[in-house]
Amino acid sequence: MRLQWVETGTSSDEAFQKGLVDLWPLMADLPERRKRIHMTQPWLRSNYVLLFRAAPVPPDRKFTGKIAVFRMPVHVRLVRARFPEARIVQLDETKDILNRVCRGTVSAAFLAARVAETALREKPAECASVGLRVQVLPDMIFQGAVGSTFAAAGAAEAIRREIGGLFRDGTLGFLMAKYSYYGLENDWATLDLMQAAEHARWMAWGIGGLGVVLALTLWRVSSLRQRKRAEAAMREIEDRFRRMSDAAPVMIWVSGTDKLCTFVNKGWLAFTGRTFDEELGSGWTASLHPDDLNHSFAIYSSSFDARRNFQMEYRLRRRDGEYRWVLDSGIPRFTEDGAFAGYVGSCIDITDLRRTREEALARQKLESLGVLAGGIAHDFNNLLGGILAEAELVEDGLPAGSSVVEEIGRIKNVAIRGAEIVRELMIYAGHDQNHLVEPLDLSELVEDMLELLKVSISKHAVLKTDLAQNLPSVWGNAAQIRQVVMNLLINASEAIGEKEGMINVTTDHVTGERDLAPDSTTDLSEGEYVRLEISDTGCGMTEEAKAKIFDPFFTTKFAGRGWGLRSSRGSSAHTGAPSIW
Repeated sequence: MRLQWVETGTSSDEAFQKGLVDLWPLMADLPERRKRIHMTQPWLRSNYVLLFRAAPVPPDRKFTGKIAVFRMPVHVRLVRARFPEARIVQLDETKDILNRVCRGTVSAAFLAARVAETALREKPAECASVGLRVQVLPDMIFQGAVGSTFAAAGAAEAIRREIGGLFRDGTLGFLMAKYSYYGLENDWATLDLMQAAEHARWMAWGIGGLGVVLALTLWRVSSLRQRKRAEAAMREIEDRFRRMSDAAPVMIWVSGTDKLCTFVNKGWLAFTGRTFDEELGSGWTASLHPDDLNHSFAIYSSSFDARRNFQMEYRLRRRDGEYRWVLDSGIPRFTEDGAFAGYVGSCIDITDLRRTREEALARQKLESLGVLAGGIAHDFNNLLGGILAEAELVEDGLPAGSSVVEEIGRIKNVAIRGAEIVRELMIYAGHDQNHLVEPLDLSELVEDMLELLKVSISKHAVLKTDLAQNLPSVWGNAAQIRQVVMNLLINASEAIGEKEGMINVTTDHVTGERDLAPDSTTDLSEGEYVRLEISDTGCGMTEEAKAKIFDPFFTTKFAGRGWGLRSSRGSSAHTGAPSIW
C-alpha cells in the first residue's frame, strides 16, 4: 500500500469535504460523521475533562461564562453541545489554556484527560499558587478511529488491522507510551493485547480450553444480565410513557415505520369507545368519516415520506355516534442513533371552536345585511310616504260618493301594508326600536291573509280552514304575524308540489296543558293561550334538515327561493291578554 502524507492545514471534516485526503489515521468517531465518512472500529479511547480553579462551582448546561478549548472543530462542537450558553475561547497551545485558567480570564478549560494530566504536571510557575481541579465528563468520550472516504474503506480497514497487530506485539504500545499524550488507558486495542497475553499464558499452563469455556460462560451471563437490564429499562420507559400519555387531556397516537398505528392512549379509547386492539394497525380509520379518509391519508402519507411535521383536520366518530371535528398534529420520531422510527401525534376536539368561528362569521354577515336592509328601508319608506300623501291629496279633491274614492282607498291600503313591511325590515336592521304591538283578533287577521294568498298556493293543494270565532285578543305585531302566515303557507304549498294534498289552517283557544293533544311534547305553564296551527300533507323534512331549521339563511330550496330564518318572535304576552302559541 502506497501512502502519501498531506499537510492540509484544515480540520479532518474540511479536508474530506474539499477532497484533499482519502484517509485520516486518527479521527473522532461521531454518529453524524458515519453518514458521510467510513469509520473503522475505534483503536483509541480517552475521556474529556474540565479543568478549572478549585473555588468556583463546576459549570452546568446553563453556564454562561468563558471556556477555553483547543482550536479544533470537534472540540468546539462538543463544548457547544454540552454548554450551549457558554462563550468559547479557542487557543492553540496547552500552556496558553492553562494560563488563562490560572489568571481567571476563563472559567474552565475543556481538554482530553491525558492532556489535562500532562498540563497539571508541567504547569508554569505562575500557576504554582493556584488550586486547580479536574472534573471528568464520563458521558463525553473521545473514540479515535481511522476515517476514510467510502471508496478507500478497504485501505482504512487494512490500516486498522495493522494497528491491532502493532498493539499485540507491543510496538505501538511502546511508541504511544513514549510519544503520545493519550497513553494506553481505556484503549480498545489494549483490551485485545491483554486478552492475547492472557490466552498465551493459559496455553502455557495447559488449561487454555478451560479459559475459553469460562470466558464464554462469563460473556453469556454478562450478556444475559445486560439484556435483562435493557429489557427492564425499556419496560420502565414504556410504562412511564403510557402513564404520561393516559394522564394527558388529549388523544395521543404512535405509528411505526410502516405507517401503521402501534399505540393509542386512554383518551383516544374513551373518545371512540373502541378497544386498544381494535385501533391498532389501520383499525383506527373505522372511526374516521368516509368523506375525510382519502384527504387525511394523502396528507399523512406525504408528510410521512418527507419526514416532516403535519397538521390536519378531519371528523372522528365519538362513542355516542356523533362525528366531531379534531385537529391532528404529528411529528416524526428518531432513535438515539438518528434512525427514523415513525410518528407520534395528538388530537384535540375543535368542534365547538369551529362552530364558534362559523357563528361569528354568520353574525358578521347578518350585521352587514342589517346595515344594507336599513338603508333600503329608509329609501323605500320615503317613496311610500310620497304615495300616501299623493293619494290623500287626490282623495280630498274628489266629490263624496265618487267611485274613484274606493280605488284610491285600495291604493292607500296597499301603501300602508308596504309601510308595515318596511317597518319590519327596519326593526330587523335595528333602525326602529318602537315596532307596534297592539291587541289583535288572530282569526280575523288570518282570514284577511287567506283571501290574498289563495292565488299563491299550488293548484294541487286544497286549503281548509278552521278559525275559531270570538277569540280573546292577543298582543302582537300584525305585520310580523302576516309574514309568518305567508311563509308557512307558501312552504306548505311547495312541500305538496305536483301531488294532490291538503293545507289545514286552525286557530283555537287553549288553557295551559289541559287542551293539548295526548302525544304533545310542548311544555306550557298554566295560563291562557291562542294557538295558530298550519299543517300540510306534503313531503316533510329529513332529520338532517330538522337539525338546521334555526340556522341563519338555511334553506332546502334552490338559490334565490329560500326564506331562511327571520329575526322575529311573533307576539309577546301582556297582562290581561292571552299569548300566541
